[in-house]
Amino acid sequence: GAIQQLDFNVLTVNSNIPYQNFSIKVTCANDPLGTLPSEFPTASTPVFSSSSFTPVVGWNSFPFTTPYNWDGVNGLFVEICWSNPTASASDVLEQTLTASNTVMYAEGTLNGTTGCSMLYNDIFNITGISSMRPNTKFTICPPPPAGYHYVWTPAANVIANSNTASPTVTA
Repeated sequence: GAIQQLDFNVLTVNSNIPYQNFSIKVTCANDPLGTLPSEFPTASTPVFSSSSFTPVVGWNSFPFTTPYNWDGVNGLFVEICWSNPTASASDVLEQTLTASNTVMYAEGTLNGTTGCSMLYNDIFNITGISSMRPNTKFTICPPPPAGYHYVWTPAANVIANSNTASPTVTA
């Protein structure tokens, strides 16, 4: 289905400046087990952006400007980035320990790149992986209602058979 929004639960706000040029991108991981790639995906779909985002304690919602069509089988890679000119303390998200590393991160500005332009394997960035995954809620478009009901007009001479995939009308 089409993912329309994602939410993160912020337990503690420690940052003292807004997240600037905040963006979220999504792509399929092509692996239902969520094996991490060696680099951040480059073909991710931008789904949310804001020139400035200030977190609040509780669920923070990010409605997608472009819904992301997910097959419901493969894993998802969610990239979140921002570009602040100065460092700030980290906010605390509700997280769950996973059986393997499911999070990769990069931080730093030593080489002049920031936010979404940073590379994971750049020696000037602080990078890492983690098995502590932020708890995330996804809002997915509901599927069409089950059991469609068709009404034919005029109703005379309609073959009513529940096994008929394409009803026909006789003259």
